[in-house]
Amino acid sequence: MHRRPISDARNPRSGVALVLAALFCLILIPMVGLAIDGANTYMVREAISTAADAAALAGARSLSVGQTPAAQAASATAMAQAVFNADISAISSPLSNASVAVGVASVNGSHLRTVTVTATGTVPVMFLSILGVKSTPLSVTTVAQRRDLNLILVLDHSGSMSQVMSTVQTDAIDFIDQFASGRDNVGLVSFTGAAFMAYAPSTSFMTATPNVPTLIGDMTSANGATNTAQGIWMAYQQLVKLNQPGAFNVIVVFTDGLANTFTASFSGHIASSAGCSKLSTPLTGVLLADIYNTGTMGLSDPTAQSLNDATELRAAPAGNGCANIAASWSIANYLTSIPSEDTNGNSTNGTGSISAYAPVNLNQVTPANVTNSGLNAFDDAANRIRSDGSLKPAIYTIGLGNNPGLPPDQVLLARVANDPGSPSFNRNQVTGLSVFSPTVTQLHAAFHQVASQILRLAR
Repeated sequence: MHRRPISDARNPRSGVALVLAALFCLILIPMVGLAIDGANTYMVREAISTAADAAALAGARSLSVGQTPAAQAASATAMAQAVFNADISAISSPLSNASVAVGVASVNGSHLRTVTVTATGTVPVMFLSILGVKSTPLSVTTVAQRRDLNLILVLDHSGSMSQVMSTVQTDAIDFIDQFASGRDNVGLVSFTGAAFMAYAPSTSFMTATPNVPTLIGDMTSANGATNTAQGIWMAYQQLVKLNQPGAFNVIVVFTDGLANTFTASFSGHIASSAGCSKLSTPLTGVLLADIYNTGTMGLSDPTAQSLNDATELRAAPAGNGCANIAASWSIANYLTSIPSEDTNGNSTNGTGSISAYAPVNLNQVTPANVTNSGLNAFDDAANRIRSDGSLKPAIYTIGLGNNPGLPPDQVLLARVANDPGSPSFNRNQVTGLSVFSPTVTQLHAAFHQVASQILRLAR
């Protein structure tokens, strides 16, 4: 009978296994230690990187705080340091010698300012200390940028705003205060029957005499018309004059009414009964429909001479050769047709840069056709502005409801802004934003939403 041999306890192979196990432990323990310490270091590095990113972004946002670029740089530095320190204090992993350095600089030859945050620290190690490694140094650098702004606020102060004017002024002034004095160019266009260049864009918009907040506070609501097309085009011409493609070029339009007015040359559209045989110069004026769309008025003076000039109360100056052309509600009796474009080349009937938003029959001078001509001119003006491939202007619109007459057309305002929610959104043009405030109590939030969006895109 065959028997299996009994193992000898002194078999040398068992000693080899013990040696191999010991060697394996000598290799495995440092590897495990390296993995644990490495994972801990990675987590701390991610936490520092997140804190540095947040600090840089907060610093870039704070570049709007202060009256001078130096004060804004100091504000950005202080904010970045405060945000970093707050985030770092919340890190549960071990970290020592944490520090942050913040630098604010302008990029040469551009309209960019950068906030650079460099965060450093050391992470103690546990397992690798047996190899003489006591800690791991960390360094993270992150950069946030802010583009300079060229912003024109186009502010409606037509007659329908008489009951809400003080609130609109407060909210508009607060809106202007969000931008960087001494660095951003901010301008103001006011409009009713005629637009007025109240303040040409300048970096001194907060410190000039008078400054933009003062001018907004001085506005009154005494006129009746809403010449939005002329207002937005006047703003665009200011951006063209600045000619800064590297900056973020923005037009913000606020209105509480329907764009029922436009400025045009009416030579060739005057009936013989108007007695214009002595007219020696082209007749340019403003044609408007009333806020209830029940009557037409004109031809009134197309040029505002001051901030609160009631241009609708006087006739177009070139109409002196016409016995019956005056700023009155009888104008429809003396017009044979409506011009196909306004004085800035914006189409009133959809034959310009974009198809007609509202149907219009130029051969019938009715309130509906006048209003729709104004809507189309506003729409065409906005499309032409957004088509500027050099300046790439962005348009933002703020509409206010509860108008005693005809409130603004929300669909048109979204189309003008090229809001992503618009049925007419054009992905090939600069995207804007349209915000509607049903009542004046929600207007502050509307202005704040637009300011936040503009400042976010400027970074």
